[in-house]
Amino acid sequence: MDDPTMASTFDRDASASVQSAEGMPGSSATLPLRVLLVEDDEDDYLLTRALLSDVYGTRFQLDWIQTYEAARLLLNNPTDEALHDVYLIDYRLGEHNGLELLADAQAQGLRVPIIVLTGADDRRIDLQAMAAGASEYLVKTQLSGPLLERTIRYTLSKRQHLEALKATEHQRQMFVAMLTHDLKTPLRASLRVLDLLKSEHYGAVTSGQQLVLEELIRANRHLYRMIENLLTTYKLEAEPMVVKKEHVILEHWLPEVLNPDLYRWAEEKSQQLTVTVEPGLSTLWFDPMAFQRVITNLLENAICYTQTEGCVQLWVESEPGGWCFSVVDNGPGMTPQELLQLFKPFASFSKKYRHVGTGLGLYVAQQIVQAHQGRLQVESEPGQGTRFLIHLPSSAV
Repeated sequence: MDDPTMASTFDRDASASVQSAEGMPGSSATLPLRVLLVEDDEDDYLLTRALLSDVYGTRFQLDWIQTYEAARLLLNNPTDEALHDVYLIDYRLGEHNGLELLADAQAQGLRVPIIVLTGADDRRIDLQAMAAGASEYLVKTQLSGPLLERTIRYTLSKRQHLEALKATEHQRQMFVAMLTHDLKTPLRASLRVLDLLKSEHYGAVTSGQQLVLEELIRANRHLYRMIENLLTTYKLEAEPMVVKKEHVILEHWLPEVLNPDLYRWAEEKSQQLTVTVEPGLSTLWFDPMAFQRVITNLLENAICYTQTEGCVQLWVESEPGGWCFSVVDNGPGMTPQELLQLFKPFASFSKKYRHVGTGLGLYVAQQIVQAHQGRLQVESEPGQGTRFLIHLPSSAV
């Protein structure tokens, strides 16, 4: 053959010439369906070309690549997505196999659907191909023109449907992200007004009115944090979290985290809220704003889920290679099944305990800790309380 790497059926006068089917890519007579065949056996290439040429109602352009290396080079080129509508990849490709090529294409984010061809009807390979991201799996000995054409047509139709769903989902996410962002502005204004009223900026308020204002402020701040968690979650789907680390003086930072609202809430539930910092530990390295969200979330959860007259403790101490924050409570604890779901987005046990929550607080907390190259873990048993541990590296990087 003139070129062992790529052969085009147009160049070799072997393309099907019947009218294209409507509603498919290349529905015009001048725009055939563009198929790339990765196959090291010329006889199988000629058979595939013959099968596609005999199909009535659809016209194909069949391009052929013989070697694994040449196919890998082509599939790793993002511009190839504009060259072909579908790939047919043989399972056996010399020392390699089509699943390796498929995995490489998936790793590169290739969106062109891939159909795996094999000479043996092996269910194990079938399942492996589907798990690797193949759109379909066909046995060569069972192939016919109509079957191959129908498989290609269904594969392309399914891919178009999935792309449409992805576009719709992206639009929905953008809408929710913009909505949550816009909701923060009036909520901030509301909190500001409530704070002014509570501080008697507009005149004296009674003790009873103070209690009402405190409850309104707490509810609004809780709502604000839920909106912030929702917005952060959608941002994380678009790009990784970036934190701005700095040297943080604990005696200045902790009073901002342990605000009066937390103590007041714990006091209302007759709980003991205590903080213990290891002697001599004064300056740590992290993003103070982001990490405040983590500690506040853990403390609020502990107070919320711990029964009346319970205990909630925050510990800050050094450990080999870094520091450890611990939030410990003697609440109801969690089952092993609940622990498995704990850090997943929208996983919430608030309904079980009749509380309000989105199930995003711990997910966002974990993302913040991981962005610090740290680790968030949890220890809990039913009836034995819960302990969250945050391990942070001490290196200033």
